Amino acid sequence: MQRPIPCAIAVFVLALVSTLTWAGVSEDVRELTGQPTRIIWAARQGQGNFQPGSYYLSKIMGLDTEDGQGNRTILGTAQHYAFMLNFTHDGERFVYNLRGSCSAATTCDATIWVVNFDGSDNTQIKSGAAGYVWYDEAEDQEWVYYRQKWCHCGGEMRRFLLDDPDVDEFVTGRQFGLSRFSVSGDGKYIGGESPQFGSTGIYDIEADSYEEYGKGCWASISPDTDYYLLESVWNPYPLHSALATYKMGNKTPLGVFAPIGFDKSKEHQVQDDRFTNDGRYVVFKAPDVEVQAEVYIAKLKENRSGIEAQVQVTNGPDGSVIPAGWIQPEIQVSARHASHVQPQAAHVRAIEGPRGHAIRVQVADNKPYRLSVYAADGALLARFSGMGTREHALAQTLAGAGMCVAVVETTGATLRTPVVFAK
Repeated sequence: MQRPIPCAIAVFVLALVSTLTWAGVSEDVRELTGQPTRIIWAARQGQGNFQPGSYYLSKIMGLDTEDGQGNRTILGTAQHYAFMLNFTHDGERFVYNLRGSCSAATTCDATIWVVNFDGSDNTQIKSGAAGYVWYDEAEDQEWVYYRQKWCHCGGEMRRFLLDDPDVDEFVTGRQFGLSRFSVSGDGKYIGGESPQFGSTGIYDIEADSYEEYGKGCWASISPDTDYYLLESVWNPYPLHSALATYKMGNKTPLGVFAPIGFDKSKEHQVQDDRFTNDGRYVVFKAPDVEVQAEVYIAKLKENRSGIEAQVQVTNGPDGSVIPAGWIQPEIQVSARHASHVQPQAAHVRAIEGPRGHAIRVQVADNKPYRLSVYAADGALLARFSGMGTREHALAQTLAGAGMCVAVVETTGATLRTPVVFAK
């Protein structure tokens, strides 16, 4: 069951979407994570047209637990989407790769694209194959880590600013296969397959050193500073029979485990595994048989030794692959919510409008902004956009005294502050 929201916002969306009916999935995912959650994946279209690096002709599908639409099409043109898919830190956009021509089975040209979660503003950024989008919280910048080809081949890893792609810099000359890698929350380590599948480990960027932990593939490092490594196992286990987790500094697995309901004594049970933006949750496909594969999201045990609970997100018909997941971070009402980044750039206050409670936003220089409204428990209630000075009415007046958290994002500034409505 979804938790009650103290100041409910009614949002009505009219859109033409292709929806796959899978009863209760939004509620089940929301119950699992306890927070608003988005998941994206590539859904195969038919049984043929296999191409290396992108499985089959696919379209991009998605789920938002909060909008009532269930599983829907985001990018409906059948194309060869090469892994990986990556959300931005706020879950509003994602970065993906389109495979181009191939000179060998695992050496292909590719292009990097970014698109809003609703499918709008679909934009090609540059040539290459993106592996990860890392958010530099201190600088409020999104970096896209990429390689110049989708391949098991040499060549450097680079990164560029998502919103200013001309800012492009060298990361490492170490080879990471097929752009399957991720970056730790502090930006110090890369988890992946190096030089290619069959060797999974953690790379220290500053020290230019790599430590092997497993003999698998689809490796990623947790997006925090706990430094857990996740992989789909190979040697000495049956191929893709299970997931394994490690803690940096300990090469003994914390656990080797199949998804709930699958048999780790058999091959091809699970693959396409990745951490979400929350290191307690992972997404994967199971079984590792393309036409039967479905996308799952799972909560790991606190010690990361296995799966505590999981939810099947998709339900056919031709296989769902390369998922990515985003979970709304919890927001605690505390002193930090009153902190300002460039406080002169924006001002927020609660007002009593003609229709009840409202939030007034004033942004300097008539700049555009986005307003996100959260309940005190962290639940996302509504999002608005505007420019300059505007009032945004809440759809339902708060009962008694009510507190929400308003987050205003504008160019070069983010303001987080409690908004309190008096009785």
